[in-house]
Amino acid sequence: MNVLKITGLAIFIKMMMMSAACESSIGSSSKDATAPPLYFDVPAYMRAQTREWQQQNAVLEKTVHIDTTQEIQIFEQPDWERELELWLRCDLNKAAWRGLFSTDSSSSSGGTTVVTYSNSNIAEIPHKKVQIVFDAQHRPLSLKIENSHESFLASGSEKLQYDALQKYYTYEVIQQLKGIEQSSFLIEGKIKTP
Repeated sequence: MNVLKITGLAIFIKMMMMSAACESSIGSSSKDATAPPLYFDVPAYMRAQTREWQQQNAVLEKTVHIDTTQEIQIFEQPDWERELELWLRCDLNKAAWRGLFSTDSSSSSGGTTVVTYSNSNIAEIPHKKVQIVFDAQHRPLSLKIENSHESFLASGSEKLQYDALQKYYTYEVIQQLKGIEQSSFLIEGKIKTP
């Protein structure tokens, strides 16, 4: 069997486990309809980005790095919901999570503002740190997310980064399945518009 097929299967299994870990029991995905969002709405922002890419007929160049191997794929019509699933799951505004993130903000002389949401005390919430850099007009320039999770089967962490100007994203996953050697992989995505 091809090494990339085996590693692809391993990635699929890991992603499914991460997805299950992200479905936290502490809160449902529904938001309190009467309360305005307390935090930046990551899923809404990423969905708006994908709508724009779909209208522009954007192509995705995706590079997967696993250990010393690398595979590059070009997707003419990417499934953005699937590609950006980890960003879309980063909903800080769940009703049960309201007020559980600390917020820090700083501005630079160039007009950019950095907003950081942190959660280090509640293990059931996978999102440990979300950082957004805004321009002077409060448009997001970049987005960084750090997740961690632990279950009886596995523990792991994810680092997600998105650069709005470069139309580029990465996510790095480190996974430790119980009784199995730690593994990691890195995925890079370049969004190319005509």
